[in-house]
Amino acid sequence: MIFKKYCYFVLVSCLFLAVTACSRKAAELENPLPVNHDNKFYFINYWAEWCKPCREEIPELNHFLKANAPQVEVFGVNFDGALGADLLRQEAQLGVEFPTLVADPASFLGLSRPTGLPVTVVLDRNGTVTHQLEGEQTQQTLEQILASLLAAEDAEALPE
Repeated sequence: MIFKKYCYFVLVSCLFLAVTACSRKAAELENPLPVNHDNKFYFINYWAEWCKPCREEIPELNHFLKANAPQVEVFGVNFDGALGADLLRQEAQLGVEFPTLVADPASFLGLSRPTGLPVTVVLDRNGTVTHQLEGEQTQQTLEQILASLLAAEDAEALPE
């Protein structure tokens, strides 16, 4: 009888752990973006190895990130879903200096997957999509977007 209760306890415990682990995995899959502990603006860029404008845009994104790192985080999404060694090879070949997300965040953000490249999605500090920029961006155009986001925050902070 004691053995039977012990087996039942072990079975229920294993089931509980399995359900908990599955729920945690499901929650992680729902939001592929890192938690924004540093309260930064997120710029998420879709790129592909075969995309000529992407190849020209990536250095601009690298410069933009370096110049604005205290306020900005840049993430990439490999349009073709490359992983592992293939992804690392492509990042090295294109000179990608920002992290590439393993999962496409489009559905989590309520967006359709881009049909053309490059595309850059901009999130404010609260994780709300503010811009979906189609086509090649430059450091200057990205800094203009950042300036408009900062100005909007300043306007909200003013007392009425």
